[in-house]
Amino acid sequence: VIDGNDIRIGDNTSTGTSASIAGIELSSGCAGAQVRKNKIHDVTNFSTSGWGAYGITLSSATSSNDMHIYNNYILIMIKI
Repeated sequence: VIDGNDIRIGDNTSTGTSASIAGIELSSGCAGAQVRKNKIHDVTNFSTSGWGAYGITLSSATSSNDMHIYNNYILIMIKI
């Protein structure tokens, strides 16, 4: 359970990061996960190499059985 967090993440340098960034990332082994009532903001990535910035991301390896993602507040996403 990921519940009630205030999450701010990013790289504000002029070059950004060499990977995508996310406020919350769910990867393998997350069946039954609950992500709720989180405030995710100011997620920034200034990478010019195509890397992204995401509020909540699920990797392709994530088992989506019985996952519940709801009532999350996501704002100020910046990808340049």
